Amino acid sequence: MKKWLLNADVGEGCDDSLIMPYLDCANICCGAHAGGEAVMQETLALAKMHGVMVGAHPGYADRDNFGRISVPMTFDALTQSVREQILALMEAAKAQQIPVYYVKPHGAMNHDMLQSEAIFSAICAAVAGVSERLALMVPTNAHSEQQEKIAAEYGLTIWWEVFADRAYEPSGLLRPRKYADAMHDSADKIVTQIERIMAEGKIRAVDGSDLEVSEGRTICVHGDHALSVEAVRQWAARH
Repeated sequence: MKKWLLNADVGEGCDDSLIMPYLDCANICCGAHAGGEAVMQETLALAKMHGVMVGAHPGYADRDNFGRISVPMTFDALTQSVREQILALMEAAKAQQIPVYYVKPHGAMNHDMLQSEAIFSAICAAVAGVSERLALMVPTNAHSEQQEKIAAEYGLTIWWEVFADRAYEPSGLLRPRKYADAMHDSADKIVTQIERIMAEGKIRAVDGSDLEVSEGRTICVHGDHALSVEAVRQWAARH
């Protein structure tokens, strides 16, 4: 398996056929924050056609806000919700004889697990409860050492993730979306970030400093961002 894998969130209502040919990994929505059974089947078939690895993309069951607002849940309720979403995708994938390799939480759930050990542990419990063979995709962050420890306690492997089309703060955190420059505004910037991540394991922060991301495993691009799709197309044409 190659060092860096390109991933994108799919099955959420966009035209995934535009980006799927360029991906290594497809994070397929499990029907909670968007999508549904029919969309899962269509997206799985598209991934299979292009030879793309499949992962589950669970989120808070809050369709009105697309899973982008935190939903307070008990440990057990969160574990059950995530587990049920993973199993829903695995059942759909089984019908098409497609293996599921990993889990990547969506939106606010993804953000919350970086801020709370309890939420991170609940998600680990859900993933491990389905299969310890599933990897957990987690954005690189300041708490990675503790998260590695928690994941290991559940028998899980982490795939560390960085973003191709997002700006980073000097702290290593993603630049908040409230800022106009949080998303890169040109395909060239996105291609440059992808190439530098792959070649040097580094990302240029907004203040010009370099962030070390060599521990990363996968690079996320946003399929609902037209510039990201164009950037990945350009990058693929060069390589």
